[in-house]
Amino acid sequence: MKVSGRGTSRPAQENEATSFLTGALATVAEHFGVEIQNIRKEGQPMAIAIIKNARFGEENGETILAHHKESEDEA
Repeated sequence: MKVSGRGTSRPAQENEATSFLTGALATVAEHFGVEIQNIRKEGQPMAIAIIKNARFGEENGETILAHHKESEDEA
């Protein structure tokens, strides 16, 4: 992620990237629903965000997040 301003760009600082991600998850939660969990894996704390009714896909070489309704065949 790059932060732009006054004709230049730079890599985002940790606090900027964290704010961006938190804001994006809040927006996604309004449309899909997001479940969060704190876990430990290999002794390290981790935060997991599970986006409900969504799937990642690819469109024109870009990763996309699409709304997905489960069919009865998938249940």
